[in-house]
Amino acid sequence: MDGWRVVAAWLASLVALADGTGAQDREYDLRVLPAEHQHMTDPQTGAELTFLTTDPAPDANLYFHERSWLADESMVIFTSQRQGGGLMGYLTGTGELVQITTPSGGVGQATASLDRRSVFAVRGKDVLEISFRIELSADPQTAPSKVRATEHHIATPPFASLNSSLNQSCDGQWLSLGFGGYGAGDAGILIIRVADGATREVCRAGIHPASPATSSGAVPIRTC
Repeated sequence: MDGWRVVAAWLASLVALADGTGAQDREYDLRVLPAEHQHMTDPQTGAELTFLTTDPAPDANLYFHERSWLADESMVIFTSQRQGGGLMGYLTGTGELVQITTPSGGVGQATASLDRRSVFAVRGKDVLEISFRIELSADPQTAPSKVRATEHHIATPPFASLNSSLNQSCDGQWLSLGFGGYGAGDAGILIIRVADGATREVCRAGIHPASPATSSGAVPIRTC
């Protein structure tokens, strides 16, 4: 009987790891770069403008479906094509920039959390929540601010390709994410419960080979 209990406990631990609940959080410091913002007054309207970045490399805000501001407005999230860029943040208190990455590689497809100081992001096939502890410097030119990240693994969905940015539900309990397509099988949408990583496919668009409605003899179908 004790042997069966050991096996049951082992299987339970595997299930926990599969849905993200058993993965151990880890902490690490993020690199903080000097401010490069530029302030100016619009000559026609008198509006005060702030350019968050001035690096020659292209920088871009997140897509309008995603949240670019942390819930407490302490950081603005964006992406950069500069060397060592990727996902980055602008500290609103000092103007310094933060490189948001992990010891296991870069992250993307991000959106800021609805109600806490964190972002949800994808690294490879893993869906993560990265929380921030920010200590602003009183004099960033001599001593940069400190940003420490806590990485929490939420889920590893069982799909070969995760191809969209994350979106969070209005109640904050679920994330949605696209998968497949672009030569990686049928495209679809899955949802992931933030609390425990439970994953469920909600919609899939495939190809029906018997329909003559297109020149290729196939039309998209959708099952939900």
